[in-house]
Amino acid sequence: LTTVGFSYAIFGNHVEALQHALKALEVARAIGDLHEELQARNALGVVYGMAEDYEESYSYFLSCLELEAALNIETNPVTLNNCSLTNIYMGNYEVALDYGLRCLEAAEKSNHFTMQHAGRDRVAKAYIGLGEYEKAKEYVKANLENNKIAQSHMRRSHTLVNLGQILLKQGQPEQALVHFNEALVIATKENAMNIVFEVLKEIV
Repeated sequence: LTTVGFSYAIFGNHVEALQHALKALEVARAIGDLHEELQARNALGVVYGMAEDYEESYSYFLSCLELEAALNIETNPVTLNNCSLTNIYMGNYEVALDYGLRCLEAAEKSNHFTMQHAGRDRVAKAYIGLGEYEKAKEYVKANLENNKIAQSHMRRSHTLVNLGQILLKQGQPEQALVHFNEALVIATKENAMNIVFEVLKEIV
């Protein structure tokens, strides 16, 4: 049920996604399967987030952290990442920064490369929101270096957009445009339309 809910969410059918995720939570509680309940709570957080109900999304991600602690599960960097991202959307940058740093720490401890990238990205976004552009730039540049090692084109294009946004904030539009153009070339080749639209929003 949780997987079906995710599938509906990906295709934008948030009503069906929510129904399946809520049913998954009900079933998990009925049979006393706390691990399945954890997955269902996470799914609900994702679904509400995709529906842009960030308060409700955050409440479910918080409940995931609580259940992980109750199950004596080592803190999942994915959950911390979700908490950070949701708070970025809500404009709670201090809170987002805390979760982003904790995500990065947990990801480094577990050698989770993808979440290391995500953690640095969340920290950078939080610093941008707080107006601390040089600190944000440190994390963005660290991601660019790691993208070279991982040869992840998608992550590189997203990171270039972040760098371009910082440079715009710092009054360096010409340098920002260089990074936006590189991001656009990569995103177009990878058919990453969400990044293409993000770049176009900045340069058009």
